Amino acid sequence: MKAVLCKNYGLPDTLAFSEVSIPTLADSEVLIQVKAVGINFPDV
Repeated sequence: MKAVLCKNYGLPDTLAFSEVSIPTLADSEVLIQVKAVGINFPDV
């Protein structure tokens, strides 16, 4: 699955797109498919 990773504090160019494995879920957990997100500058 695709993910955006933030490993360092900084500008938006520090965000990295990556392919990660789908997590193993427990019986009390759900996996939510996200279609779109918005990132506010202070969130980065």
